[in-house]
Amino acid sequence: LVLAAVYARHGESALAEEALRELLRHNPDCSLAWQRLSHFLRKNHRLEDDLQAMREWTEHCPGDADAWCHRGMSAVMTDRIPEAREYLQRALELDPKHHEALCWLGQSYQSEQDPHTALRYLSQGLQIKPDYQPGWNMLGGVYQSVGRQHESEGCFMRALAISPTQALAWNNLANTYLDGQVLG
Repeated sequence: LVLAAVYARHGESALAEEALRELLRHNPDCSLAWQRLSHFLRKNHRLEDDLQAMREWTEHCPGDADAWCHRGMSAVMTDRIPEAREYLQRALELDPKHHEALCWLGQSYQSEQDPHTALRYLSQGLQIKPDYQPGWNMLGGVYQSVGRQHESEGCFMRALAISPTQALAWNNLANTYLDGQVLG
């Protein structure tokens, strides 16, 4: 893991990926390596490769709720919503209090313009882990989509309080203000 991080810091993407894949060949139960590989692939806009890697993780570790959650997240990002829900539900069967799976399940409903169901799942996930920054970003997006700009602003502010350098939350907050519906 350290070697992959060093390669990544020095801009050696191919070597970083190879180090992670080599680690996983020898230790396919290493959740952190799978998560880092997923993050690396997403960051490099290789969403199909990420989905394939997450499929491999669930094959190696079928009882790991995190593996199913990450596979579901990857499916949401590639707009495979029914498939994503199946994986996220599997994660919740293994761990009913899996905050990420709940939030991403909410996001899957939001991507199909079902804000009420999205709100329910996101609220459940954030009750379990109130400092889950991506969940606040997602919840802010739900509120923004239904014109509840003040609630949206509050969610993005909460996301920024958790992680002040998170560019997506800043962008979302700016968009809330640009909508012109939130007055200072």
